[in-house]
Amino acid sequence: MHLKKSALLFLAFFALNALHQKALAQTAPSFSDAENTWAADCIQNLATNQVINGYGDRTFRPNAQVSRGEFAAMLQKAFPGAPRRSSPIFQDMQGGHWATNAVRAAAGQGFLSGYPDGQFRPNAPIQRLDMDAG
Repeated sequence: MHLKKSALLFLAFFALNALHQKALAQTAPSFSDAENTWAADCIQNLATNQVINGYGDRTFRPNAQVSRGEFAAMLQKAFPGAPRRSSPIFQDMQGGHWATNAVRAAAGQGFLSGYPDGQFRPNAPIQRLDMDAG
């Protein structure tokens, strides 16, 4: 089952609040397509804390699916001080994918894992099972 961004953000919001109670003094980006969604407060909080930053066209796309690479990037920003162990080298992450560092961090922190065939599949939609597999 694929999760929508708003559902993942809701989960990340609570995790972020548990670990990071300080608000940043910076002004967070505003996403016009997220203002009237049930997750608007969560989205704004995560943007304020620089866990998310939306897309180049200043949208957030709250109903879009989240890729495994995008989720790894959120985890890296939400939990920067989480202890790390050695990260596996995924066969499909060696070509300079934009999420390579985030995937290595999330895997090294035990949040996410790859597939038995040695791949991570960063562009595949994340599923609930992926969040338990780390």
